[in-house]
Amino acid sequence: MKRRNPFLPHGSRLLNLGAILSGLLFLLYVLAAAWGAAGAAEILAPLFGLLSLYVLVSAAAERRRDPTAASLNLILGQGALVLLACLCVLVMLKERGWI
Repeated sequence: MKRRNPFLPHGSRLLNLGAILSGLLFLLYVLAAAWGAAGAAEILAPLFGLLSLYVLVSAAAERRRDPTAASLNLILGQGALVLLACLCVLVMLKERGWI
């Protein structure tokens, strides 16, 4: 049996909660960007990216430990959210002139 990492959430319930929070942060980012709240969007983009990446790593680690613990749908969905998060951060950096 593989050892669990104490810093990553375990169990489908926590992973699903993390995925839901990632999706809600993405929705808040899109709403903030659409309403022209650039300050809020600049704060939400990296926060959304870090949370999405954290949940993806947690789901992958849980799936590696026990293949039935995290579904492939969760991992693929989180992977898509991580890609969206990277694009959001790149847009934010481009708007600030850092890229």
